[in-house]
Amino acid sequence: MGSEVNWRRGDFDINHQCLLVSGRLGSYEITIPLLGEHQLVNAATAVGALEVIIDRGYHISGENIRKGLAM
Repeated sequence: MGSEVNWRRGDFDINHQCLLVSGRLGSYEITIPLLGEHQLVNAATAVGALEVIIDRGYHISGENIRKGLAM
């Protein structure tokens, strides 16, 4: 987090919150059903980990990332 993966808070309400994550491989507009700033950090950390997995040859699309975190 920080040098290779950054995030910015978006809209939120009682049911969800949004964030924009900028990683090494792309940017992702993500909506998560969990509340609290720590959940935004967790989601951005998950994106960073998924990008490492992608670097190792696994095919995970940006849409897969968005859908997975939205659950």
